[in-house]
Amino acid sequence: MRLVILFSMISIFLFSQEGKEKKSEQFINKVFIEKDYKGSLLFFNKKLIEDGYITENILSNAITALGNEYGNLKKFEKIDVQASNIYYKAIFEKVQQYIEISFDQNDEIIGFHVLPNHSIETKDNSNKSMSFGENIIINGNNKEINGTYIENKSSNFLVIIIPGSGSQDRDGTIFSNKPYKDIAEHLYKKGISSYRYDKKIKNEDVQNITIDKEYTNDLLAIISFFNNKGKKIVLIGHSQGGTIVPMIINVSKNNIYKGIIMAGYVSPLQDIILKQINYLNNDNNGNILVQKVKKDIDEINKLDKNIDDFKKKELLSVPTSYWLSLKKYNIQTNLRTINIPLMIMQGGKDYQIGKDEYLKFEKLLKNKNNVSLKFYPDLNHLFMKSDGTMSPEEYKIKSIVNDKVLNDIYDFIVS
Repeated sequence: MRLVILFSMISIFLFSQEGKEKKSEQFINKVFIEKDYKGSLLFFNKKLIEDGYITENILSNAITALGNEYGNLKKFEKIDVQASNIYYKAIFEKVQQYIEISFDQNDEIIGFHVLPNHSIETKDNSNKSMSFGENIIINGNNKEINGTYIENKSSNFLVIIIPGSGSQDRDGTIFSNKPYKDIAEHLYKKGISSYRYDKKIKNEDVQNITIDKEYTNDLLAIISFFNNKGKKIVLIGHSQGGTIVPMIINVSKNNIYKGIIMAGYVSPLQDIILKQINYLNNDNNGNILVQKVKKDIDEINKLDKNIDDFKKKELLSVPTSYWLSLKKYNIQTNLRTINIPLMIMQGGKDYQIGKDEYLKFEKLLKNKNNVSLKFYPDLNHLFMKSDGTMSPEEYKIKSIVNDKVLNDIYDFIVS
């Protein structure tokens, strides 16, 4: 079971550490030991509480469900402190798990997860998991971009892997799965170089975040850095990272050789979020969260892309500047103007991005001979074999990116 008391589908924040450790320990004691759910709310981001994303009842139900499965929490021990998260080893009556506490820039909790044993890597052991590759720091937009460069000196190609939404590490880590690492290391073994990076947002950019600050600026800096190495650059983007591939191709001024969109989408992001929320809540329109999401989406759809009156307001717990910036990006227009080879890849068991989005790509690009489409009926959002549940639970199962997907990526690059 993975407990997630965190709404936003796109966590786009990076935060300071001061005060977090003390507050996280106080919170764990309050919610797990004392079971003071009303008092526990004081630790949460006030906006999440005001919008009804976290309530005393939601908290009580979640902790009760955990207790029924794991028993009471007996002991916890801090094991790692990262940019916006603090991790604890948690000893329950029936099992050992991990607790992850996530904070915003004001040291308020925006979520906590209970993760399965052996599902996270601390700073001490994360580097040991990288079997090869060099850490490369690229300076871009007044910040450092950290990533792993795996170079095959005989290769004519360089793949840049673009992560999905939110702050993500270079491996695309979800529980024990590392899809971006799988892709990079497979390509290296086949003779192709790659760079994958940690996607993070500067503190000062959080309140007026845009798609450029989340993606474009970093990617242009990365592309510029590797242009000097004389290799043909191929972009591989996953989920939202795939959706912005056409834009990056068009703004990079002929510096991209080919592009791959994995589990991307044509519909507006807010529509994708609504589909996910409806699916995970069994299309229960009476659900308070579903109602709140629909209300915010109605406001997002009414935003005028030519004005900035709403920049200080948050919708779906994300600054409105972000939604305004997305309105200026039309993936359909970008796709139609691309003439370089492009491959669209989609899993048939992906509950986050449905087959309907793949069909939209197919319809939109049916007359373009530079585009190939690949559909994998049994694969999930990570392009791994689905267990059939089509839920967040299946991501707990340790797996690797499907061989057919890996080989299709390689064949497309070298063809």
